[in-house]
Amino acid sequence: MERGVDVGDSWADCIASHQDELEPERETKRLIRDLNEARLLVTIPGAPNGWVLPCHPEDWKPNPKKLNKNEPDVPFDAIDNPGSWSECVFRPKFAGKGGHGNYVCHQLPTGATPVPETNGRRKVGDFDFFHTGWQKEVPNLRSGATRDNMWPNCRKGSLDGNVLGKLGMEPERMVEPDGQPDSLFFFQLILPMHNVDNAKVLAVAADPRKTFCSNVVRWTNVHACEALGILGGGYGHEFKATTPMECLQWDGSVVMDGMLGGSKGAFLRCFDTRKGNCMFSREIASTFTKT
Repeated sequence: MERGVDVGDSWADCIASHQDELEPERETKRLIRDLNEARLLVTIPGAPNGWVLPCHPEDWKPNPKKLNKNEPDVPFDAIDNPGSWSECVFRPKFAGKGGHGNYVCHQLPTGATPVPETNGRRKVGDFDFFHTGWQKEVPNLRSGATRDNMWPNCRKGSLDGNVLGKLGMEPERMVEPDGQPDSLFFFQLILPMHNVDNAKVLAVAADPRKTFCSNVVRWTNVHACEALGILGGGYGHEFKATTPMECLQWDGSVVMDGMLGGSKGAFLRCFDTRKGNCMFSREIASTFTKT
């Protein structure tokens, strides 16, 4: 037996003594259960369903205060802690490499520090900071929007018919002769192939679109010339300046690859003509070579 019993002890005294030994263990388990239940009640705006507030390990203890480095000799509750962060994550920060300097402030592991409070407000420039949730009334600039739902259904946008008409949208342009959608026209609306420059005379006055293909080409060629040094350098790999048409062909091939199920990093299989290769795409392989 693990516990001896004297002859003079009664059985009732033995049981009572054993219960007294178990009481601290029961109390500890009860406190842990209550803590876990309380954690389930804590929520923050935007947290997914079932989110639980992280908690430090039960055996965690804070390091002794470094009074020789000017760390405040005050209880943790006296530290400016607007987010009610745990002492485990809201830790003192010390200056210098490796934190060998004097105390600077308390901060989170990400390096975030509270905005100091002045006259009851935490403000930097024109921005107010609310560490425990924004309680200010939303101004009437986005009707229907709230803190927790910034994009309600009533705020969803719609296509501007006047702008589309100015850009050439008409029934004949929306479809091909066979009745299929004119994909190239819609692509041109979203990612223009031409250089949109409203300082020059263009077919569309005040064109609202932003340049895409020509910018991609410009920065690709600049990167090859400057960073890689293979364009105009006379040595290394041969590189021919790319064009907006090649950019368009590449984007179209990537879209086609996705329509075929996505090669998941094995894009070159679209060029493999070996029998049994289900990933081969005649449209992609005929657009440009795999080299």
